Amino acid sequence: MIALLVLALVAAASASCWSAVPYHLAAKAFAEGTGNVTSQSACKYGSLPQLNSVCPTACLTLLKATWGDCYCNDQAYQPSVSNPFIAGLTVEQIYEVLAGSFGGFQGANCRQYLAQPATQSKWRCL
Repeated sequence: MIALLVLALVAAASASCWSAVPYHLAAKAFAEGTGNVTSQSACKYGSLPQLNSVCPTACLTLLKATWGDCYCNDQAYQPSVSNPFIAGLTVEQIYEVLAGSFGGFQGANCRQYLAQPATQSKWRCL
């Protein structure tokens, strides 16, 4: 619960981009919190289409924590993480994995949420 509050504060700081540090922290948390269905990750991806409609609070918080001016100015930021698949991806590509346009996974948490036009405008910086 405390971690989610910290991420909410980081998200607020990232929205105005007075410093890239909060965005980089949020991006690393997002990357570390994203993993395959066999992991304990907050945001899961894999071969299960039923994941698409499931958007756990922890995953949603990680998604929203990176949104804002800093993300839109630096979508190509690559946080260093332990997951070998995610480690080579930019923050934008991690969003694309969950949204279904990268990686070829049949399911991912929050996929239906990320497909909504209002949500796409935030993670695609439209």
